[in-house]
Amino acid sequence: MREYRRHLGRRVLLHLETATLDGVLVRADRDTVTLREARMLSALEPSDMDGELIVERVALVWMQVV
Repeated sequence: MREYRRHLGRRVLLHLETATLDGVLVRADRDTVTLREARMLSALEPSDMDGELIVERVALVWMQVV
């Protein structure tokens, strides 16, 4: 996950097995990534989340910088 550190401060899409998250990457550690201004994207409409969202590496399928 450390390879994502060069994208800190940039908006990313995190693709999980069951959902896609949109947010600003604020931290990338060995086993987790942290987003702020996160929202879950769905087919109906996005849902905003308050605070920072921490995603564990095992849940992450791939990340895309947008």
